[in-house]
Amino acid sequence: WSRPVRLLDVGACGTLFEEHSHIEDTPIDLCPQEGNPRVMQCDFLTLNLGPPGSDMVVAPSDEFEGGRAERLPAGSYDAVALSLVLSYLPSPKLRGAMIRKARRMLPTPDPPIVPTSDENGEGKTPRLSRGLLLIADTFSIDGRHSNRKGGYVKQWIESIESEGFVFLRHQVLARSHVLAFATAAWSDEQAEAA
Repeated sequence: WSRPVRLLDVGACGTLFEEHSHIEDTPIDLCPQEGNPRVMQCDFLTLNLGPPGSDMVVAPSDEFEGGRAERLPAGSYDAVALSLVLSYLPSPKLRGAMIRKARRMLPTPDPPIVPTSDENGEGKTPRLSRGLLLIADTFSIDGRHSNRKGGYVKQWIESIESEGFVFLRHQVLARSHVLAFATAAWSDEQAEAA
């Protein structure tokens, strides 16, 4: 990997990744912490997406030091982190809309290709370009605070996979859950909808 990983940090409570030279982060938040000049104010659900490779559009703001992100380029991030945002949305419909928008920010892997050989007969296997979706959220996603016994994490995984992702891992931390997904090749219907 010859360049830093491009990360879109949605729900950024600061600039947690700026000290890591191998990560080029774009931190956005609905209501950024005061005094942080890098976190841009942005409602991710209403954010305009430009074509891949287009420029980011950030408007100056008297209220938010980092400005307001008005447009980000689709398909231009290697990873999207949704930090404590999904469980705060009031409906499954809005959570689905956020997952779909995150999917549009990530690359779609090419269909599998049969390995080829170069002029020296050396085997070459093309590298698939996959994006990574990381979701960090509260324990409420597993139903511990309801009368329902489990099943929420499984429902979240199935719903997210239906939006063009492949489930990788679920990790329970001290005060939260983390789910990891990779982008999958889209069906014709999914590509047309996007």
